Formats: sequence, C-alpha cells, structure tokens
Amino acid sequence: MSLLENLLPRLIPGHAWEIYPHQGRGKLPGDPDAKVDSSRRGLLDNLPMKLRAWGEVLDSSTDRVVVLLDVDRDDCSGLLNRLKRMQQALASCPVTIFRLAIEESESWYLGDRVAIREAFPKANLRKLGDWVPDSRVGSWELFMQVIGAPSDDKVNWGESMGKTLRVNEPLEKANVSPSFVKFCRRVRELAGEHAPAAKRSTRSAAASGP
Repeated sequence: MSLLENLLPRLIPGHAWEIYPHQGRGKLPGDPDAKVDSSRRGLLDNLPMKLRAWGEVLDSSTDRVVVLLDVDRDDCSGLLNRLKRMQQALASCPVTIFRLAIEESESWYLGDRVAIREAFPKANLRKLGDWVPDSRVGSWELFMQVIGAPSDDKVNWGESMGKTLRVNEPLEKANVSPSFVKFCRRVRELAGEHAPAAKRSTRSAAASGP
C-alpha cells in the first residue's frame, strides 16, 4: 500500500514494520474457525486465519498488528463490534487493534490541505468547498476533482500523499480528519514511541481496493 509505505517511516522512524495488502475488503466469515475458500482473497475473508497464525508465531512482548480498513458505507460501531467479536473468538491472537479510515483513505488526504498543495501544486483547494472532515461524500471522487488527476492513478496518490501528510506537528492542527489522527496516535503508542524500552515491530494488514 503506497500510502503506508511512505507514511510509516516518518510516523515511527527506527521501528520495523511489514505491510500485508489484500485484494479488497472481503467479508468476515460467520465462523472464524472455518476454512476459507482459496478464491476469496479480501482482507476480512482471511483475517481470522491470519490472526490465528500470527498469534502462534509473533512475540507478544514486542509485536503488534494494526488492521486498517476503509469503512466505506458500513456502520462504524457495528463493523468494529464484529471485528472485536471475531478477535475474542480466536484461540490464538496477537495484540491487535482495528483502525478505520472514514470513509476512505482519501479522507485522510483531504484533511491536510498543506500536504495536498505540496504533493499536487496545481490542486484547486477551493473545490473542497464546505467539505466536512470524515464525511461520506465520495472522498476519492472529491480528491480527484481537487487535484485534477484521473482515478486510475490512485497508487500515485497514495505514494505522493504518504510523503507529505504531516505527522511531526500537533496532529489535530496538521490534519482535520479524526480517523487519521486516531490512526497515527495508536500506531505510535503500539510502537512504543513514548517508552524508552525495547524497539517494537508493527505489522499492518491493509485492504487495497479493487
């Protein structure tokens, strides 16, 4: 995921991390212990299986898993509750948190006008109009209009914005997207940023859209 590949080295410098992209969101299995059809490769399709496997091999004193998911049109509380129930039902599971990009990762881009201008100097920020942070307005379509770039260039969007989204300033002042601020804070906490003890490693399971 181009966004995380360029954001994480700046967000948690000096820490080890791995990214596991997936083919879309998929759907949580009704039975977290059920065998998954190999043709289903979405993040949620395979999440119970992967968390079980990681729970058996990761070091619980240092390793952490962050599951990042676009909320799209889901109910946020309902989705988080389903994820937590799945997690509790697993026989083995690493230390895991779930973070939602509301509505999509493009909402995070829209939250930092300075970063947009740096990544896309010709962007027309007036097209943001009265956009409300983390509102469900078709974020990627709005971002496309703001920067004047084709929708088939989303990989470049993530790469460019991952390099410019501000993370070394007071987060609420740098980015008005509440879900972006929460993501950054939790990742830093899990990475032990405020603890001088052993360096931690963070694994990110991310869903990449179709």
